[in-house]
Amino acid sequence: MDWTARLVSLIFFLILFSAAQRSPAHAATAPAPEVAEVSAAGTERLAQALERLTQLLETQAAAQQEGKQLRKLDIVIAYLNFRSRRIELMERDLNQKRTERDRYEDTLANWQKRQELFLKNLEESTPDEKKELEQALKEFDFQTKSLEQRLARAEEAIIIQENRIAELQEQLDSAEAYVQQHLEL
Repeated sequence: MDWTARLVSLIFFLILFSAAQRSPAHAATAPAPEVAEVSAAGTERLAQALERLTQLLETQAAAQQEGKQLRKLDIVIAYLNFRSRRIELMERDLNQKRTERDRYEDTLANWQKRQELFLKNLEESTPDEKKELEQALKEFDFQTKSLEQRLARAEEAIIIQENRIAELQEQLDSAEAYVQQHLEL
């Protein structure tokens, strides 16, 4: 700060000037009334300059504190933007997982209906047809169990994603509360 250095130099000069007027060499002789008035005026100017310097330093400190607070708010706002975009992407992904889960459920329901038909056909079939239907039923059971496992994994993934979104939303809400508390709208 150039003005701060100049002000400090001026004050230092005034202090030296004031001290020089009160030196022992001048103390032996009585100061003339004009010199005393000049010295008093210099002291008064020195006091005013010190007061102005103090006020300027306090103003500068307040401005720096406000600047720090504004930088913090900028960071928090950027964080809010980042998190909200991330939550939106995660919600989009969650919707895709839910759609996938719904497809699995629909497919599983259709397969269960088909399995019932296989069982009815198995009861009504001839011994040669029974062998083929039993083999097809075993393969169908394997595929059904595989689909049930995928459905269970999809459910777990949905729950994990929902919990993560809720956690991020909570962080977002606390950051938003900080901004609202410290930002004057």
